[in-house]
Amino acid sequence: MAGNFSGEFDLFGHPIPVRRTMRGRPAHVRTTENANKINLLFATGEDEDAAAAALNICTKTLRKHYFPECDKRAAAAAAAKAKLLQMLWTLAEAGKPAAVKELFARIDKGDLDRMRLPARPAKPAPIGKKDQRLLDARTAGEGSEWDGLLNS
Repeated sequence: MAGNFSGEFDLFGHPIPVRRTMRGRPAHVRTTENANKINLLFATGEDEDAAAAALNICTKTLRKHYFPECDKRAAAAAAAKAKLLQMLWTLAEAGKPAAVKELFARIDKGDLDRMRLPARPAKPAPIGKKDQRLLDARTAGEGSEWDGLLNS
């Protein structure tokens, strides 16, 4: 308590505490560590609310101090993947067998994704009994000698 006392007393004899020079919460300071943390969160699919909560700031403060990261949020996953693949390539060039094996697996997976067959068309919804009978009644004489008589 000695550090918070100004040495003066008020009218009733109570000690007057030292007043801070600025009111409110101190301003947020952007750091490289926090920017990298934001990029990682965006790369793993988190949204701005989760990223702001991780830094214990509000979303408006996040957008104010980390606007480049917020603008590139959609590309964060691709950038992280590219960086990891670059590191894997460097290890493979250094002759690390595990890195070479992993790189081959990634390349094969990429080939399989590109050669993937198109999806089958969706089956039509089944028709109920009443709808089927109505359809049969409308097309009853098609392709027969009764066609002209029934559809007139």
